[in-house]
Amino acid sequence: MSYRSLFVAAMIRPSKRFSAWLPTGLNTRSSRIFKGVFQRNLEFLQQAGIGALQLAILTPQPGTPLRKQFEKEGRIIDNNWDHYDYRHTVIQPKRMSPQELQDGADWLYVQYYRIDRIIVRTLKELLKTGLYAAILTWRLNMTYRYDNRCLKLKGRNPAKIRSGISLRPHENVV
Repeated sequence: MSYRSLFVAAMIRPSKRFSAWLPTGLNTRSSRIFKGVFQRNLEFLQQAGIGALQLAILTPQPGTPLRKQFEKEGRIIDNNWDHYDYRHTVIQPKRMSPQELQDGADWLYVQYYRIDRIIVRTLKELLKTGLYAAILTWRLNMTYRYDNRCLKLKGRNPAKIRSGISLRPHENVV
């Protein structure tokens, strides 16, 4: 885990003593995304003891400076407003293909909400903060798992698709 990740984890852990559950969001920012980021985020989430995850793919909304920047750079690839839900890739990332970003985000969601990981998180919550927090953790995790299954998410880890790809960001510039 990087120093930055350790710092963030240290900031999160004390707050869990006072709160039964801490939801966490990850935004997959296109300029800093590299192919190994999905595996690294999964490892960080597990090590930090995060109880639930809400993942958002960077989506430049109309009328925002970000949208204007992406239009100027020619990186908007989808103008179907049904896809502007933070779950679909609508931009061209700098360091991977749009499909790799979509596959990686889906893979992270599916991996995070695997049943074995949900059981471990729930048991840890039970031991750490009690029955009520464990029930909340179980129900929320199972809801996200159900949503993922309804959406038929599969995903693939882009870092593992091609052999020889490093998990270091500076070595994955595409």
